[in-house]
Amino acid sequence: MNLATLKRDIERLDKQHKEAMRRKKELLKQRAIACSGCGKKSRISSWSFIQVTWAAPVFSCNGGGHLAYAVTEDCSIRCPKCGKESDIFHHPAKEKILALLTEDFTAEDLFGKYEVRHSSY
Repeated sequence: MNLATLKRDIERLDKQHKEAMRRKKELLKQRAIACSGCGKKSRISSWSFIQVTWAAPVFSCNGGGHLAYAVTEDCSIRCPKCGKESDIFHHPAKEKILALLTEDFTAEDLFGKYEVRHSSY
């Protein structure tokens, strides 16, 4: 085996990995969760994810203020069927939702709509 062969093998494996990740993403988007309001199930790809942010205070005279993002459990999702918003922390499918959002995929990757809501904590 020489370097050229090894390089081709790496490129082939990289393409296979990218295709597998694309298929995994599509399968995850098809997973369904039930609304805690209307009880109807819908695919993740049709739900809205609402990311909560807030302005973190300035901590010194050199600045330090920044936009902070809430952890996933403190965000919300909106049912595509009835429009009810639910906090992920209190949603019956909390563990399923959190399991979907791994280091591989973000809420922007899987949910149909990604919204940012600024809060005044």
